Amino acid sequence: MKILQPFVLSSDRLRSQAVAAYQYTGGVSGPLGLPLGPVSLSSTEGRWSLSGGHIVARQDGTNEIVVDQFLRIMFVGFKCFEESGEWSGSDEPYFIVSWAGPGQSATQMFSFESVDKNDVEVSPKVVGQVPVATGVLNVVVREHDQGSRSEARDKVSKAMQTIAAAGAQVAAAYDASSYAAGGDGALTPAAAIAGGLVGGPLGALVVGGIVELAGLADDYVGERGTMLFSKGDYTNPPIKGYLDEDDKEGSEWTHKLPIRGDGGEYDVFLRARIVGAPRPFEED
Repeated sequence: MKILQPFVLSSDRLRSQAVAAYQYTGGVSGPLGLPLGPVSLSSTEGRWSLSGGHIVARQDGTNEIVVDQFLRIMFVGFKCFEESGEWSGSDEPYFIVSWAGPGQSATQMFSFESVDKNDVEVSPKVVGQVPVATGVLNVVVREHDQGSRSEARDKVSKAMQTIAAAGAQVAAAYDASSYAAGGDGALTPAAAIAGGLVGGPLGALVVGGIVELAGLADDYVGERGTMLFSKGDYTNPPIKGYLDEDDKEGSEWTHKLPIRGDGGEYDVFLRARIVGAPRPFEED
């Protein structure tokens, strides 16, 4: 008589297999993002849905690991409401735009010349393509004077990397094995992790900003941050408007960050969109 392995033991193995596959891709800091719930089990496989894809752990020991979407962050442009008031005439502002999430960050700088009051600049550019995970958008605006733009960008980038590393520690404190089995509490794993990030390093960035920029020669205009997916609800942020109503293609925005300071007044427009791009995670 053939004796079948009890399903409960097989289920435990499938969960452990899914967790091992998730950790292999980088876990909470990897391209798959954050768990959306426990592993869904059948008699032959365990399927784990994550914010950036899925894992299928099979009874024969093989895995299907698919990253099928990512988050594209775009700098759309800005409106200038007030210049710096310097005697040099038109301003030369630059915008350091960053995203930081668990273990990963992206920072880009966009510089402009001959900017006057009431100017509107539509200049869509990619900030980064990052995992679909709870994160923070941050914009630092400075007016170029005698300082180094690249030094300012590098300081912001380094600060964002530090914040991302702290975010990874917070997210990793939530036990993946427990969530794979159906963790305690009413919150989904992604929502619980998001709460820790919002109440921790990412939330602190929104409230307190980056403080490591002292000593730079260029004039500081201001800084502002905003959270993405603060409740672990991974749906596309809505399009809220167009920077150029006469030419909407490419000028749609999801987030407007008002920056006000002695060095000028700007509204900065960004776009964050979940983009589907099915592709398997290939093992070495």
